[in-house]
Formats: sequence, structure tokens, C-alpha cells
Amino acid sequence: MRLVKYIVILGIAGGLLSATPTIDGTINPTGEGWQVASYNPDASGQAGADLDTLYYYMSSDSLYLAIKTQNSVSWDVAYGFGIDVNQEQDNGYVGDASTGTWDAWGRHLIFPNASPDYYAPDYEVYFWWEDQDGAITSVNLCTWTGSGWEYNSTDVMYAKSGDVNTGLIALEFRIPWSILGSPDRILVSTWIAGGGGSSAVDALP
Repeated sequence: MRLVKYIVILGIAGGLLSATPTIDGTINPTGEGWQVASYNPDASGQAGADLDTLYYYMSSDSLYLAIKTQNSVSWDVAYGFGIDVNQEQDNGYVGDASTGTWDAWGRHLIFPNASPDYYAPDYEVYFWWEDQDGAITSVNLCTWTGSGWEYNSTDVMYAKSGDVNTGLIALEFRIPWSILGSPDRILVSTWIAGGGGSSAVDALP
């Protein structure tokens, strides 16, 4: 299992940015206003599961997130994002190794839920990268209900770059604030895991 850390993103009202990203699978920080949330240029040792940078952007109506990888081969992997919108103790998914309670896609992830921020995702967004197709073949926006998960595939607009030779190179997506309840601030993390029952092999921050 893996304990997943997080990055704080500014409150919506104070963090709106001027440009608007185009969801096309090409991350352009200079021209589209992407902000760096976290980065780790050091190689993970996993040629098909190596995160480089997590980006974010906030418009008046949507949250934008993006990742850049350092992948050099294509593997079957899951790209996950955890979004906490309320930062309340025991309000959100935490995970419990002792009871076999795992996340929305059955990955062995534990979230800190500790003072001062009490990070526990209220939402997870998952993308499955299929090795042989060189493509994303499954997407879920998963909402924690307090006792389980609800799954939605219709509210995530995304685009990617990469192929069967390189694996995923970049991924951008957008979620309307109306889906997330228009929070004052959010906490975000991202990770790469394998199939069901696996843990994260790389994560940001």
C-alpha cells in the first residue's frame, strides 16, 4: 500500500487565471496559463509509469488538471487523481489496510487525513491506459458517498498524447465546478498504479 501526499490549490475566488487551456493533449504553460502544482524530474525507475509534472488551472466554471510524464514505453497502468473539497477530519475516502478498504478502483492507497489539512479525497478521477492500444480505454469520475463510490464517465472532458511505443506522455482534463460543489479551496494528488489490487508506483507531490 502507499500513503499519498497532496498539494494545496488556491481558493477559487483568489486563484482565477487569465488564459484558458485548450484540452488537446498538448500542455502549453506559457500560452494557456497552466500553473505547476508539483514536479519531480528524477526518473522513477519505472519506464512506463514515471510522472514528471502536475499542472492546474482554474476558470470561473471549471477545474483543469494535467500531468506530463517521462514514460518511454507503454504499460497497462491506471492514472489516478484525488480531489478533496472540504478538508474535514474523516470526511472523504481515507482507506484502511486493516479492513481491506481500498479506493474507487480497488487500489491499495491510504490518504493521511491528518491535521492541519485532513486530506481525504471526496472525488477520484481515474484513467486506464491500455498498453496494446496505446490509448485511454476507460475513464471514471468517482464520488465518495461516505460508505462507497458512485461512478460517472460523462463529466470529464479530456485529451492525451502518447502512443503504443511511448505510453502516455501528457493528459489534460476539465471538471465543472458545479460537479465539485464550488469549494473554497481544494487539495489534489496524482499517482500511477497497476491493475486492481496494486499500489501506486509513482505519485505527485
